[in-house]
Amino acid sequence: MFLLLALSSSVANPRLKSARMGCVDNLKELGTAYRLWGNDNGGHYPDAVPVSQGGWADYVARPDAPAVAWTNYLILESGGTNLSELLACPTDERRPARGIPALTNLSYFIGADADDPYPQSFLGGDRNLGAGAVPKDDYGYSPADGKGSNVFLRGPACWSLKMHRAGGNILLGDGSVQQISSRNLNPNWLITGQGHASPTNAPAHLLFP
Repeated sequence: MFLLLALSSSVANPRLKSARMGCVDNLKELGTAYRLWGNDNGGHYPDAVPVSQGGWADYVARPDAPAVAWTNYLILESGGTNLSELLACPTDERRPARGIPALTNLSYFIGADADDPYPQSFLGGDRNLGAGAVPKDDYGYSPADGKGSNVFLRGPACWSLKMHRAGGNILLGDGSVQQISSRNLNPNWLITGQGHASPTNAPAHLLFP
């Protein structure tokens, strides 16, 4: 019923890497956790599996879906390390809160229709994504109150000037991470961002922290 995530030594101290690569490593760790979960659930991620079988598909349409996705089905094994650091980009101004009950200050969105059989679907990514083609000095769809946003991304969209300065990282359904500029995001990535629950050319469904 839970997504088990182990912290590897490669990201235990992201200060040893550049901020961008530290963020990429965080997303790779999240991708590994999801894929391990999917291997035990027919190749599907929690968004495609009903609550009765351990997923959270029943909750995707709820306003509090972002909070449900993170706090109810993400269990972090730390070995004494503050794992909230794993969920925070080193350049995010909103510092991570400690402990699973307080996991509010997160740096990454979750794809609510991503699936392993759809390798280019959006499984996760940096939260500094917003509407429009001109980068703004804000965090886009990620609300300031940290309570989350349930977004159907119809584009155009772009990374804001926060975090990676008009760039960002996408965790894909195959577990890989791509560093993507705002210029490349719309023509090359948004069309493939949807997964199992979306018809062709439907908007990607994203849950923002």
